[in-house]
Parts: sequence; structure tokens; C-alpha cells
Amino acid sequence: MAARLDSSSQRLQDFLDAIAAETPAPGGGSVAAVATEMAAALAAMVARFSRDHWDGAAGAVAQAEALRQRAAPLAREDAEAYESVLTAMRMPKTLEPEVRNALIGETLSRAADVPLRIATAAADVAELGAAIAEHG
Repeated sequence: MAARLDSSSQRLQDFLDAIAAETPAPGGGSVAAVATEMAAALAAMVARFSRDHWDGAAGAVAQAEALRQRAAPLAREDAEAYESVLTAMRMPKTLEPEVRNALIGETLSRAADVPLRIATAAADVAELGAAIAEHG
């Protein structure tokens, strides 16, 4: 079965090729989101193997699966947010400066939200991973 990224039909090799291409996205945020999703999947696997000797394993599995679901759309969202920033930056310089600057500012602000969500999910996966390592 081909590896899927962001609940799409994109194969891992295709994703790696897209990262390596001379294109603005996917970039670091998308890679971090996929790595976070993979780490959550690994945490779920280890927790499943720990069921026989750890009473909290089932809860850890559920939490890991929830984190996978939370991280799943973030690679695509990061790439889309970055593309939106590039589009805003390409707006004509002849556009009213206040309007252009406001649009760029709004786009940058929205784009900054996605990496923050990625980092938060990654921190939650790391915390769960530490608990699984201690008990699993």
C-alpha cells in the first residue's frame, strides 16, 4: 500500500520529489507537519504494543490517533498559506499602498497561524511520546 500524506492519494516518493523541487511549497512547515503526523503514528504503535503491561496504553493510543488527525491537514494548510502570501506579495505595486499593505499583513498573519498549530501539535506528540517511553 502506498504511503498517504494529508489524507490524500499522494505517495511518499511524490511528496519527497515535491519537497526537492525548485518550488516554494511544500517547504519546511509541510515537512514538519508530516513528521509530526508520523511521530504520532509511531507513538500509537508503541502504545498498542504496551497494552499488556500498561493500563494507560489504550488512552495513549486514543490520544496519539487524535494527534494524527490534528496534524493530518496541516501540511496542505501550510503550503496553501504560503502560496497565499506569495500571491499577496505579487499584487501590483500600483495598488493603493494602504490596501496592499493591509492585504499582505492579513495574509502573513493567517500564514503564521499554521506553523504555530504545527508546533503545538508537535509539542503534544513529544509530551505523549515521553509518557509512552516511561510507561510503555
